[in-house]
Amino acid sequence: MQLFSVEQHRSQALETQAASFATCKVPGNDQSCALIGFATISFNAGQIVSKLHVIELGSNSRELGFTEKQADLFFSPDFTDDFPAAMQISHEYDFTHLFGQNIKRLEGSHGGTMST
Repeated sequence: MQLFSVEQHRSQALETQAASFATCKVPGNDQSCALIGFATISFNAGQIVSKLHVIELGSNSRELGFTEKQADLFFSPDFTDDFPAAMQISHEYDFTHLFGQNIKRLEGSHGGTMST
């Protein structure tokens, strides 16, 4: 994925399989922060390592900003070759949905089932 900053007139490449944009309000800052969440995959000692990163875009050093977050992602042992394929950030529920390539069915929020 390649990000381009209009303010700085430069681009940055990210090694990622899935990404999504969001905004959030940080206590003590009057402005909303623009965020990007993205999932990475790498190999370490023969093991697949996946991580979720959330960083602020175009941070303003004069105001309190978003603190960068990072978390390990775990996939079912049944799908050791799985990797992040899609991401959606829910503003309504403050939740990040991350989907792997091996997902066949998703449970709906009202008990229904959606086929993928």
